[in-house]
Amino acid sequence: MSAVAFWTAVAVAGVALAAGLAVLLSGPLRWLGLWIVRSAAGAVALWLLQYPASLFGWHVGVNPWTALAVGALGAPGILLLYGLQALLR
Repeated sequence: MSAVAFWTAVAVAGVALAAGLAVLLSGPLRWLGLWIVRSAAGAVALWLLQYPASLFGWHVGVNPWTALAVGALGAPGILLLYGLQALLR
């Protein structure tokens, strides 16, 4: 197999995989795609709140677990994380 044929096959497989994933995330697993997007937005929100919260001595790390919690719970999840940090401090 030549290099051109190999990379053509890789490109076709990649496009097919992306199309299949787009169909899957728009249909039965739409909630999974929304959770991933909300988790990314939650991670950004936690990152933006790090400095103001540090003025009060609170620190919530931005990691996959906290981002997923905020993605599942939304804005109350951010308040919950900082509230737990304040209580457990």
